[in-house]
Amino acid sequence: MAFYNRKLTVVEVGVFVVICIVLVLVFLPLLSTGHPAPKFLRSQSNLRQISMVNYTYMLDNGERLLGYGEGGVMVAPTVEERQEILMKMDMGVDLNAFISPYDEGKVAWGKKGEVSSANYSYAMRRLEAESKVKVFSDVKEPAKEVLMSDRNIGEDADYGVQSIEVTSEPGLWLGGVSFMDGHVERLKTHVVNGSDNMFEDGEEERDVMMIYEGQ
Repeated sequence: MAFYNRKLTVVEVGVFVVICIVLVLVFLPLLSTGHPAPKFLRSQSNLRQISMVNYTYMLDNGERLLGYGEGGVMVAPTVEERQEILMKMDMGVDLNAFISPYDEGKVAWGKKGEVSSANYSYAMRRLEAESKVKVFSDVKEPAKEVLMSDRNIGEDADYGVQSIEVTSEPGLWLGGVSFMDGHVERLKTHVVNGSDNMFEDGEEERDVMMIYEGQ
């Protein structure tokens, strides 16, 4: 019974993510009939690829979540810094994958100068010095821990949300979300796990604030 209740290691999750990426890259073109895949599928594929790079970073850095150094010190607190770390990893991922098909006007990073929000589309977890989740082994439920997401384009992230994927009106959110167990979902709400708002601070341990730039 204990075997079935054990936690997955970052290696096991990483292998699962890599297998999923390979399957997507192999079969998605085969499903094409000469027409581009829907934007939401391309966006989800992007999130899976970036998640693979993120897991590889954790494997290479003592299972530490991206942005944390030894002892849980924040070494890359801004989204721009963390996106640049992922972009510089030689994983064979096209830098255009960091740009959502919904996000017009973005340009892939040219591998020179600093990465800015003009070079990526996806939101990341805001790092917290007091966070209880700094290494993968701290994650109690990987399937419920948000890793990255489409961004919120609402002017006030605390009270008004609006997705980059077109919805009927401000206040509604629709987009892709990747979780720490490697799966990606297309959610029709910015509230995950029934009560956790991705775009405002919460008091629960699992609450996470997704930010698009800065820290």
